[in-house]
Amino acid sequence: MKRTILFAAAFAVALASCDQSEDDFGTMGNAQFMEYTSDGNSYFDQRALETNFTTSVDDLTEAEIEGLMQMREEEKMARDVYLKFYELWGSNVFQNIAKSEESHTNAVLTLLNHFGLTDPASSEVGVFTNPDIQDLYDELVAAGSESILKAFETGAFIEEYDILDLEKLLEENTSTDIQLVYANLLKGSRNHLRAFVTQINNYGEEYAPFLLSDDYFSEIINSEMENMSGNAGWGYKYAGGNGQSGMSYLDCVNAGTGGISYNGNGGNGQGDGTAVCNNDDQ
Repeated sequence: MKRTILFAAAFAVALASCDQSEDDFGTMGNAQFMEYTSDGNSYFDQRALETNFTTSVDDLTEAEIEGLMQMREEEKMARDVYLKFYELWGSNVFQNIAKSEESHTNAVLTLLNHFGLTDPASSEVGVFTNPDIQDLYDELVAAGSESILKAFETGAFIEEYDILDLEKLLEENTSTDIQLVYANLLKGSRNHLRAFVTQINNYGEEYAPFLLSDDYFSEIINSEMENMSGNAGWGYKYAGGNGQSGMSYLDCVNAGTGGISYNGNGGNGQGDGTAVCNNDDQ
């Protein structure tokens, strides 16, 4: 039986599935700028990144710059939530993945510094410039403060959220430097999702995805942890769309089990900004 999580409203971007060649970003994702551990944690080699960037800020669009600002704080948000959960529940899983997220947000900072862009991130844990991310942080901490199981479920949701945002940003970016970092972040998020779902299963519970399609979620969970050399068959899987869904996750919880499915044009991956709950009996 699928279980549900009592999440309040989040601010996910509406997405539509769109198959791409599995090798679209595979080479970038396999570049050896990260160290992956057997338990799914990942750490960027900052020096290797800095010496391999080839583009300048003049090559970037406003959307690409906005995406960097968003991802800097989004990765920091994940780190800060996991630090809070480690403080609450003492599980080393949260501490280890928080260290990974620290490396991830610093990798985005490396891009910001390379391009000469102002860092939007606060040095204070739990404080964010983007009000949507601030609200989401507060809601996620509240959700995971109920129990350690809820904290693991919240962690899995965060990684779903990151996966879809990273895929959307990858689709929109033309900068090879940004694509390099995002492709590796994407691998890290899939590994973190696997790690959290394993913990949930250890409690005898099944995690039902809120944002990913059931097929994509199963594909991730039923495959091995990814490493520097990459796993066969992995690449860029689904493209993002446009607009804010405005759908509350609590709405979907109240409606039943399952996740959120997004309406959109599957041909080009452009979402129409609407979302519906994906219930078992639909």
